[in-house]
Amino acid sequence: MRRLSLGGLRKAAAQEASTLLDRGQPGQALGYCSLSVLAGGSSACHLRLRATCLAELREFGRALRDLDCVLQEAAGDGDLPRRAEDFCCQGRLLLSLGDEAGAAGAFAQALKLAPTLAQNSLCEQPGRGPTAHMFLLLGQCCLEEQRHAEAWTAAESGLLVDPNHRGLKRLKAKIRREASSGCWLQ
Repeated sequence: MRRLSLGGLRKAAAQEASTLLDRGQPGQALGYCSLSVLAGGSSACHLRLRATCLAELREFGRALRDLDCVLQEAAGDGDLPRRAEDFCCQGRLLLSLGDEAGAAGAFAQALKLAPTLAQNSLCEQPGRGPTAHMFLLLGQCCLEEQRHAEAWTAAESGLLVDPNHRGLKRLKAKIRREASSGCWLQ
């Protein structure tokens, strides 16, 4: 019988998990995902794989914990497109848990890091309209609470996703008017 090194075990488990996920069998893939995480010392690629598996199993909280670890681990990482996609995934998981404000924050981070990649990702899911509407609601809430800089960021982020959104354009104009009457904006 052939013995696998830890690296070989990690690689074999990750490959089997990917194969099972591709076949639409996330329940069977989960064990292999966890094995690859354990053997891999919780490396980002293995945590991402398990987060994907958990999300397919609708275990959004657990998936979010794995993705949070990825984002913390990669905080100093220079791979901005990968981090932007991680933030998009985090936002989608937060949406699945009903946290629209948290999702909007994650989406705004993604748009800040890699605007074009994030725009494309968000237009696919959750979609241009729902994403822009989420930013509009967040911006309106921030404006009501006199959190002008946050309202501005929400409006700007929403307009990156949908540059023609009338509600976001009106919100931005309203924020500008309030700023010119003495409120400070960044």
